[in-house]
Amino acid sequence: MSAAIDLRLHTVRQLFQSFDPAPFHDKDLDPDAVAYIVARAREHPAETPLAMTVEIPAEQAHDAEATGLPEAIRGYFEWREEMAWRDMRDRLAEGRQALVVGIAFLVACGIARELLAHLTGGPWFGWIGEGLTIVGWIAMWHPVDIFLYRWWPIRREALLHRRLASMDVRVLTRPPSGA
Repeated sequence: MSAAIDLRLHTVRQLFQSFDPAPFHDKDLDPDAVAYIVARAREHPAETPLAMTVEIPAEQAHDAEATGLPEAIRGYFEWREEMAWRDMRDRLAEGRQALVVGIAFLVACGIARELLAHLTGGPWFGWIGEGLTIVGWIAMWHPVDIFLYRWWPIRREALLHRRLASMDVRVLTRPPSGA
């Protein structure tokens, strides 16, 4: 059983950004429409397949925009999935770079602390030495934050867009309003 996402449109163009100059099949979906579709998809467990029904006026059923609607919706969410995976790769690359910098800085702080210990044994050394240790470990927070927390939401978004890209999209027509 699939989870239903239903849209009822007054015009097919309502689903797309009006200022996007790209050909129909490459157009971005309207942000409000995307927000609605994504919100509806999130209401259902990740393992539940999705299905979308788009209801349009009968007089628009044979327009190029209407006949290409399923491909346009799937294509949009495929693109969003690709962008999310790219964002995740970029975030993890940032984490690796931050980890190298953080470890180098932590090592430099440890070396500075040891040098200070050999050069001075006064009361100020304790504070400065502890300060260097703390600052060194603080430098590690950014990579730890990325590797423990920051990539999960991006992965979840990519998987959601994959589900949306693979959903069955049906276009239904309704009789003209004057009929």
